[in-house]
Amino acid sequence: MTLKKCNALLTLIMVAALLCHIGAMAITLATGCFIGGVFWKMMTHIALLCFVLHVVISIIMFFFRHDGRALSYARLNKKMVLQRVTALLLLILIHTHRHAYGFILTGTPLTTGGIIFRLITECLLCGAVMCHIAASFGNAILTLGLVTSEKALARIDKVAYSLCAVLLVAAAGSVIIFFTKGLAV
Repeated sequence: MTLKKCNALLTLIMVAALLCHIGAMAITLATGCFIGGVFWKMMTHIALLCFVLHVVISIIMFFFRHDGRALSYARLNKKMVLQRVTALLLLILIHTHRHAYGFILTGTPLTTGGIIFRLITECLLCGAVMCHIAASFGNAILTLGLVTSEKALARIDKVAYSLCAVLLVAAAGSVIIFFTKGLAV
């Protein structure tokens, strides 16, 4: 299996685990009822492990395995720009996300500035994750050979963008509810 196919398979595994994490967190944040358990925690760890591996493999492919092509990639288009920009945002925002809800465990109250910072960074993270998944999902399916026609790929892209838009509204909405309705205090 080529490095590109390994990365595509890893991406699909990560997306599945990440959707479990997002679903559990959206319910928890919106309702205040903790959706915990071993399965959900395991999905979070799988998603994080896949994320780290995906980043490393993507960097290797981008900088070291570009098959002799110049780094000014010839097929640069809106979708690829969206992938690159959201990837950079994810690399930055994943660090704030890992500590965004630690105050719940410590019992430390948040300041207004802390609430606003977390609200903004978590909503940005939700947007970056969903945009990156939407822009990348069809490519992963194509790389694995699960779809061969441009028409089918276009349909998959439309479905991915639509589902990610719905998930973005649900995830960001849950974050907004959590941080504005007093659940974070």
